[in-house]
Amino acid sequence: MNMVNNRVFIILEINIELHSFIPILVIVNIISDYVNRLRTILIKKSTEISKSKSEYKILNGSVLKGDENYAIYKINDNINEFEIERIGTKKETFEDFKAHLPVSSCRAVLYLYEFNYNSLQIKKLCFISWCPDRARIRDKMIFASIRNNFVQSCQEIDMSISASSPIELNQETIQQKIIYSLNH
Repeated sequence: MNMVNNRVFIILEINIELHSFIPILVIVNIISDYVNRLRTILIKKSTEISKSKSEYKILNGSVLKGDENYAIYKINDNINEFEIERIGTKKETFEDFKAHLPVSSCRAVLYLYEFNYNSLQIKKLCFISWCPDRARIRDKMIFASIRNNFVQSCQEIDMSISASSPIELNQETIQQKIIYSLNH
């Protein structure tokens, strides 16, 4: 409602200024200021993140305890918080998980990756940033602005991985990155 009132106010202000013979430059400045205020509001809204209680549990509880294997998050319609789109079980393979990633929109994923290395059982919580090439540029920009806040809110993340195609997201690459981080 405020936005509508602001628009009406500015339109009335412009009409008054036109009848008062104020130069057009003043009108352009008023419109420019209004657009900049709108842009600031939209950017501020797109970078705010709030977590529901169920999402907090997934981030700090069940994924770490091993009840679920992964959680796929999408940005909600209001562009102000992440929603859980899917939770995967231990029975699902890595390929099953990849099949649930959309080909044309971005997703944030927390994946509990487990494997054996030198007779050790390795468990790492990986943050996977899924931004496919087919995703709209606007969606990629919104996702990028929210991603850092999401990662900071999940303090238990051991590794961050970015992928834009299923080829980039494979088990060998993830294992190599984890092994490298263990050795260095």
